[in-house]
Amino acid sequence: MAAKSAASGPRVASPSTPERRRFSLSGPSRPLELTHNAARRDLADIRLAGRWFAPHYAVPQLWSCCGGCTVLAAREGEALGELASGERFAVLEVAGDWVWGFRDRDGLVGYVPLAALSPAPAA
Repeated sequence: MAAKSAASGPRVASPSTPERRRFSLSGPSRPLELTHNAARRDLADIRLAGRWFAPHYAVPQLWSCCGGCTVLAAREGEALGELASGERFAVLEVAGDWVWGFRDRDGLVGYVPLAALSPAPAA
């Protein structure tokens, strides 16, 4: 009799290996309320990976507002809300002079001028 290879048996995750979540495409992405869910056709918050399909996902990086600014619907677009000095903004993309992401306290999604933010100190 030939010895059975260890590779031919079922794989058992070791206790230190985290369980991997698998996603499947089961149809079109369900509609999201995009003013409080950071998702675009090209980029989305990694936390939406199971609910929204995008070719790229990003892990939000917390930055701080330097002196107060407006959160805009689009670059140089309609005002959606304000960021107070010291308030945190979760950055998903930096493109030129603009940052796209969401206000940390309530998830309001929009664009903020890059000059109005600075990287938040590490906790």
